[in-house]
Amino acid sequence: MEQVDFFIIGAAKCGTSALDSYLSKHPDIYMCPNEPNTFASDVDGVHHTSETEYFENFKGKDGLLKGDASPIYIFSQEAVPRILKHNPKAKLIALVRDPVTMAASWHNQMVKHLDEDITDFEQAWEMQDARKNGEHIPERCGGPVLLQYRDMCSIGTQLKNVLSIASREQVLILRQDEFLSDTRKTYLQVLEFLGLKDDGQTEFTQVNPSAKVKSDFVQRIVKGRYPLLKPLARFLFKFGLDPRTFLIRLNLKKSRVTLSPEFEQKLRKEFEGEVILLEEILGCDLSAWKPQ
Repeated sequence: MEQVDFFIIGAAKCGTSALDSYLSKHPDIYMCPNEPNTFASDVDGVHHTSETEYFENFKGKDGLLKGDASPIYIFSQEAVPRILKHNPKAKLIALVRDPVTMAASWHNQMVKHLDEDITDFEQAWEMQDARKNGEHIPERCGGPVLLQYRDMCSIGTQLKNVLSIASREQVLILRQDEFLSDTRKTYLQVLEFLGLKDDGQTEFTQVNPSAKVKSDFVQRIVKGRYPLLKPLARFLFKFGLDPRTFLIRLNLKKSRVTLSPEFEQKLRKEFEGEVILLEEILGCDLSAWKPQ
C-alpha cells in the first residue's frame, strides 16, 4: 500500500481547492485528483473514491511527496483517526476563515450542487432543526448532514478535535484571509512545513470563485439528472468533447454573498464560541469575526 504523506483536511470554502491546485504544480509533489474523501466514509452526500482506486492513484509516484486534499475530512468523525492509522507521521494542513462568511458560502455551494432547494440562506438556516429531524429534506440532497450549516462551519470545535489526536507539530493551520492577501507567503509557509524547496511559483490564479447558478435546468443536466441525455454525453466523449465542462462554465455567474446586518449579527452570536476557540488555538485576535 502506498503511503500518503500529507493531507489538506479542510475546511470547505476556505481556499483548499486553490492550495491543492498550487501544490499540484510543484515538481516534487503529487496530489490525488478529485477530492477523494476516501477516509471520510461516515459523511454522506460526497463522492468517496474506493481505497483500491485511491491507492492506485499513487502508484509509480516514487520520489514525490504524496498529498490528498479533501476538505470534508475536518468535519468527519473518522477521517483523521483513519489517516493517522494509515500514516502516524502524516502532516495535516487546515485552512480556516470567518465562520459566518464560510456558512454563507457553503450554502451557496449546496444550492449550486442541487443539494439545497432553499436559495435564501436565512430561510435555509432557520430550517436546520427541522431537517435534523428528517423534515423538509430536498429530494435531490445526497446527504442531509451537509445542510447543517452550524455544524459544518463549527471549525473551532473541529480543529480542537483534530488537535486532540494529532500533535500540534504535525498540523499547520492557515487563515484564508492571509492566504488571499499574500498567497506566495502562505505558499512558502506550506512548502517549509512539508520540507520542500521553493519552486519559484509566483503566479497564483483564482480557483473556484464564488458563483451562482443561472439555470437550475442546465445544472440538472450537468449533474446527470436527465438519464436520456447521457447517451449524447458519451457520444461527445468519443470525440474528446466534455459537454459538462462547457455547460458548467456557461451556467455560472460570479456572485458575492451578502447578508442583512441583522442576520449577520445573529450568526456572529451563534459562532462566537467557535471564534473564541480559534483565537485560543491560533493565538491571535479575531475580534472582527465576533458580534460588533
